[in-house]
Amino acid sequence: MDRDYRIVAFVGIDKQEYILYLSRILYLLGKKVLMVDCSETGALTASIPTPVGTINSIIENRGVMFLDARSLNKDNSLCWEEVSTDEVYNYILIDYGYNTHAEGLNDCDQLVIVTDQQAHNIGRLSIPAHLKDKDKILIITNVVACKITPQFITNELKLNHLVTKKVYVVNQDELDMECKIKCQYEGIFRFIKLSTQLKSVLKGLIMELLPELQKKILKEAYKKAERGV
Repeated sequence: MDRDYRIVAFVGIDKQEYILYLSRILYLLGKKVLMVDCSETGALTASIPTPVGTINSIIENRGVMFLDARSLNKDNSLCWEEVSTDEVYNYILIDYGYNTHAEGLNDCDQLVIVTDQQAHNIGRLSIPAHLKDKDKILIITNVVACKITPQFITNELKLNHLVTKKVYVVNQDELDMECKIKCQYEGIFRFIKLSTQLKSVLKGLIMELLPELQKKILKEAYKKAERGV
């Protein structure tokens, strides 16, 4: 597809905080961002103050655009374009939940897979063969010390070919969870107290999308975003 924007698709367990934090940093880097919720749980939608009657409509939230497209995605097709305006986006961040067979995944530029160590979550993440050549990133979150190691998970998901820098491990952290929960209750979310591991994920994702970005500029945007600017 010939287009000027990049699509980042997220699959797996609820990961609304990653999408929210990433969108905020990109916005403060001067990028036009659209977040789309196509998940089963609506965790991302629950984090956005959504006026009544705006479902299937693109709305603005503090400079970042958002679409609750869950009802549009029943047939596994990517339908956000059908309700899009003339806005020109740089990045589209889409949460597909566990729908790894969504048609829209064929068009994504990067696939971010998020799981924890629980068997039922790992078991639901079957990545179709036709997506094998997609640029993938694996995030294993809420990790605790036990026999279910990151290597075991990558093997189970048949992602053991991923290079080390494409696999992120985020240990269970109470403050990370606190920030995640606050995202759904505070109109202006802040993430000052994130763990070093989660900060590394966010900065790593940004550098994947903007490899030429100067680290000084990223640091400035990140600091503003974590304060809730």
